[in-house]
Amino acid sequence: MNGYFPDKTDADYRDVLLRLLPDGAAWDKGEGSGLYQAAYAFGGVLSRVHNRILDAIQTEGDPRTADETLEAWEESWGLPDPCATAPTTDAARRAALHARVVDTGGLTINDIVEVAAALGYVVTVTPVYQVYFRVGISEISDELWSWADADKLLITADTAGALVSTDLFECAIKRLIAHATWEFTYTP
Repeated sequence: MNGYFPDKTDADYRDVLLRLLPDGAAWDKGEGSGLYQAAYAFGGVLSRVHNRILDAIQTEGDPRTADETLEAWEESWGLPDPCATAPTTDAARRAALHARVVDTGGLTINDIVEVAAALGYVVTVTPVYQVYFRVGISEISDELWSWADADKLLITADTAGALVSTDLFECAIKRLIAHATWEFTYTP
């Protein structure tokens, strides 16, 4: 029995099939009749299909337990990640998939710093804008630009504790904000 819907037995489907048949002398539904035995045989097939579907929904519908659909899940979520070494075991693949599914991401400088720290880099992020709001020059109705609207982001990274190559580091950082131009500077 799964957690959401009860499993069905051969007898459950046998009874349903027999109830669907019309009443009458030509339709002997009594135990031991040919019709009864046929309904029991078909009921066995239907109950196995029913229970297999319920199992598949419960197991394959959750990335933490997916087995048969793991590859489809990964493809849907852009895995394996081109910015990381691909996991080799199914458990590690499921963990990476679950992390991707529940990851809320972020577009703040702090988010970039956190991703960099997870990869072993200490970074300083400096946004560069083409349009600046200037006191005394700009109008009060002029838009104040958010750092997420920056045209270029300058990243200064200390590589002393780096856990991954600079290529993988840049890939992971650039994935956060696709519209910006990035300029990376590395210090030992």
